[in-house]
Amino acid sequence: MQLNIAAIWLCIDIRFNSFEDKYVTSSHGSYGFCFHIPNLLTMAATARHSRFLLPIFITTLLVGCGKEYFPEPQLPAATQTGAQTAGCKVNGTNWVPVNVDLFTSPPIVAHYNGDSENHQFTLDLSYSSADKDSPLYDTSVHLSALDVRAPGSYVLDQVARPELANTAPSYASFVYEAPSPSNSLFTGPQHPGQIVITRLDTVAHVISGTFEFTAQERYSSATVQVTEGRFDVKYKE
Repeated sequence: MQLNIAAIWLCIDIRFNSFEDKYVTSSHGSYGFCFHIPNLLTMAATARHSRFLLPIFITTLLVGCGKEYFPEPQLPAATQTGAQTAGCKVNGTNWVPVNVDLFTSPPIVAHYNGDSENHQFTLDLSYSSADKDSPLYDTSVHLSALDVRAPGSYVLDQVARPELANTAPSYASFVYEAPSPSNSLFTGPQHPGQIVITRLDTVAHVISGTFEFTAQERYSSATVQVTEGRFDVKYKE
């Protein structure tokens, strides 16, 4: 295993100069570096006074370098300023849109057309993580609501028709993009959802609110529960 010694010492230096109870990570190539600060400081203090323990301390550092640490993302605050943020919990796990691939679409895309007959609002959120061991590593959320004319509550209880695009009914979906083929789960009459619009500013092009839903596979009983959803975005017409 080839290790970047400079990167190791960088990690050590960061940890010795920080006493917060947190993890700090760095990475090089296919190896990650992650140590828990209080444990590292205790070991270092002990090893410094013992020539016998110092090799054990160094070995522990090197062993720890082989595992990359992916902290759970924190949900953004439910703001109303057009901060271009969003997030939710998926089956109890924090889920925040992010895309590690620079050549794909942005992780947050919102559209609203207040001049159209159906006043449709759509929100597409995507999550593509570097942690490919996560069951949520390549997933997406889609929200579609019709007749959105002012702040208020909008029920997502119609049969999903994603192929209708601009005239699609009010529904939500959660999609597992990987492994291929993708697996889509939808809201509907038996599994409704809800969007609450808290700000709709057609001058600043800002729409904010919250959402929650339970979606089900069309041909099985498998479901996914999305809770504590929030968004504060700039929309396109």
